[in-house]
Amino acid sequence: DISAPVIPDVDGNDKDAYFKALEGGVAHYKGSAKPGQGSNIFIFGHSSYYWFKPWDYKKIFENLPDIQEGDEIDIRYNNKDYKYKVTETKEVDPTDVSVLNPTSTEQLTLMTCVPVGTDERRLIVIAKPE
Repeated sequence: DISAPVIPDVDGNDKDAYFKALEGGVAHYKGSAKPGQGSNIFIFGHSSYYWFKPWDYKKIFENLPDIQEGDEIDIRYNNKDYKYKVTETKEVDPTDVSVLNPTSTEQLTLMTCVPVGTDERRLIVIAKPE
């Protein structure tokens, strides 16, 4: 039951740019596919952030660790709805950028920091089109 704007084409290598984007929702990684383009759509968001920051989306992915295989993720892009079903979850080291790689078939990849309240690891959720 998460709903958030997706800020498009955010430079994930520019900390100022992506922190600014994450104030307004979740971020679509610049250079990754968009829905319907047949490759890896990469979206990332905060699981936690400083308690004193007033942002609405600073904990948007706080419950992402609870997601299960088979759960549905809906994305609206260019006035069209896209449905994805979770097929895999895993944790990776923050230096593992292979999760950004293009894929030969369409998939949605979500990423957030875990355990919540830290930036020790990255939770990766992979979902395939229904």
